[in-house]
Amino acid sequence: MSKKQSTDTEIIKAKISARTTIIAAIISGTVTLLAAIISVIWGPILLQKWTTTPTPTAEPTALSRDWYVIFELNFPPNYWTEGIHKYLFKANCPFSINSTKDDEPAYSFSVNPSAEIQNSVIYIRRKGLYDVEIQGTPLNLSINPSQETIALYGPFARSFEEAKQLRDRCKVQISVDDGPFTGLTATRIDKIEP
Repeated sequence: MSKKQSTDTEIIKAKISARTTIIAAIISGTVTLLAAIISVIWGPILLQKWTTTPTPTAEPTALSRDWYVIFELNFPPNYWTEGIHKYLFKANCPFSINSTKDDEPAYSFSVNPSAEIQNSVIYIRRKGLYDVEIQGTPLNLSINPSQETIALYGPFARSFEEAKQLRDRCKVQISVDDGPFTGLTATRIDKIEP
């Protein structure tokens, strides 16, 4: 092999070595740059996830629901005729806990002209007649046809904001004696005081 061919071979090897070194440096620099960018962007997020204590999840029904919305429909005195009247609420709300199910039972109450007229309005609520809007126990009585009554549906919420969603998005209706469903109107939001 001549001296010129030997030199050309060495130059080619040197060029290949230089190119290899440059390519390796570019790849190494790119990987380092990407690693730096990822650590700057994702580092704080990952660090926060690794160092924070996870918030325990609670069942929605276990949380305090002391806000409520009143939906009502007034029935004037002498609306009810003597006898047994059955009714069924239908509520479609944004939170399923406040919506009625497809198998919601119908409830009933009796109207008797000899029944004493109560001093307060009687509320027709799920599960019976009440003399209070929220909470309380059902009254075991017949009502007088002259008794003023109000159909009332009061869904509960965890916050004022959730109560506003219920007020704005719930569709609440009542059917009396298998008649058509009639809408109840949202009249106010309130809070149960301890």
